[in-house]
Amino acid sequence: MLQNLKQSFYTPLCLNCGSFFVCDHLLCETCFLAFFKNLSLTDNRHAEFKHFFLIDWTPGESDLISEMVYRLKSDRSVKAWRYYAEVVAHSLADQEDLEVFDAIVSLPGSRADSVHAWLFAKNLSKALGLPVLNILTKSALDRAQKSKSAAERKSASLENTIQVDEQFTRAELSNLKLIYVDDIMTTGETFKRCQQALGAVEKSILITMFYRPRARQT
Repeated sequence: MLQNLKQSFYTPLCLNCGSFFVCDHLLCETCFLAFFKNLSLTDNRHAEFKHFFLIDWTPGESDLISEMVYRLKSDRSVKAWRYYAEVVAHSLADQEDLEVFDAIVSLPGSRADSVHAWLFAKNLSKALGLPVLNILTKSALDRAQKSKSAAERKSASLENTIQVDEQFTRAELSNLKLIYVDDIMTTGETFKRCQQALGAVEKSILITMFYRPRARQT
């Protein structure tokens, strides 16, 4: 209840027009239909792996989406994550055979208190009826991907700084077909390192709320 109240308190107005009639998705219904009427997952044909995303994001080109990213990357938008997780679940069911997947794994954030990917994964777990495994963390030496140059990201991929919860063995996890979940995909290096850490490299897919293509990185 407290988490739901946070969204109402911190986001009382539509992110686009400022209307008081804001819905769980952070917009009023008029603006939502104007921008996201046919919102569904897009199969990213440019990725080296199976990746679906909900919204294409180009920072600087859309104040609305940039503000949405900012709001969702906090613990103040619980109802919004629930809403978009349900959209993702319905769209994914139309594109993939969900019965082949064993579990959902949230990708670790750049900070220990990062909760957005976990909120997304937890709500997607409820919508799909799959267990969610919170078993990955980044080492203290790993910096946020967005603060690195392309060369640094590539170099970081050579030394895996992803740690796996000790209660699970690599052999157990490598046989699972997993749905990895994150808020934004940039270069995809964190996802690939998570796959390597778990050993489940060939059988998994990545779902993200936003996709920021490599060519648009700054």
